[in-house]
Amino acid sequence: MTTGDSFSESIVATSPSDESVAISHLPPLIIDLRLPLTYPLHEPPIIISIHFLHSWLPSSLTPLLLRYFHDLWTERKELGEGVLWHIIQGILDGSFLQRVLHLLDSSNIITLTHPFPRALVPLLRSYDTEMKNASFAEMTFFCSICLETRKGAACIRLSCEHIFCKSCLRHGWGMAVKEGNCTQVRCPDTDCASTVQKLESNDPGVTPMLDNSEAREEDVRRVLTEEEVMRWKWLREKRDIDRGTYKFSGLFIALPQSKSHP
Repeated sequence: MTTGDSFSESIVATSPSDESVAISHLPPLIIDLRLPLTYPLHEPPIIISIHFLHSWLPSSLTPLLLRYFHDLWTERKELGEGVLWHIIQGILDGSFLQRVLHLLDSSNIITLTHPFPRALVPLLRSYDTEMKNASFAEMTFFCSICLETRKGAACIRLSCEHIFCKSCLRHGWGMAVKEGNCTQVRCPDTDCASTVQKLESNDPGVTPMLDNSEAREEDVRRVLTEEEVMRWKWLREKRDIDRGTYKFSGLFIALPQSKSHP
């Protein structure tokens, strides 16, 4: 039996150094159990093992969970009910973190003690991203380009949070790259297209422009082929050189135009 938590929390790993991360999904709790023939009236479920994926909770907490499951069975058997649904529900809604393990406070912050918090945090982020992507794939979204509603699996959420179907972006961006127009590889949304930030230059003859609607490389790679991505990067570098600007570590640096010598 595998269950996972899905709720907005902030995870704080406190040992040996503090690390914090805000996530919406916790890795699953994997329970291996067996139901006796006399369950649920005379015997509780036999818990063979409990495992927390990525070991985000220590095994030292297992006895507390086992005691909680047994007490829950004792409570439910008086009503002639099984206990499995209540166990699963208590894990899915995260209530066991507060009622049983006392790790969740009133501010929805979970405080964990972990020997390697800096190793744990990336695993938590990775699992959270995986679950968000799975949820996104099952939802439906309206594409303002083709004016159709499509499943999230056929769409892409850009870094600016605007969503379009992949086929529309692939066609538009691919055509722009083919024609050598890298400036059109951008978010098609009108809000993004109208956002242009001017960076003042020391040279009054040069006014470099930073277009905030231009697509980021991670977005381009999710839409175009590797060959198209390489051509897009080359076109962008060529454009920046022609403008007299280079981009280093996210900073635009204007280069003074060369002057002819007598």
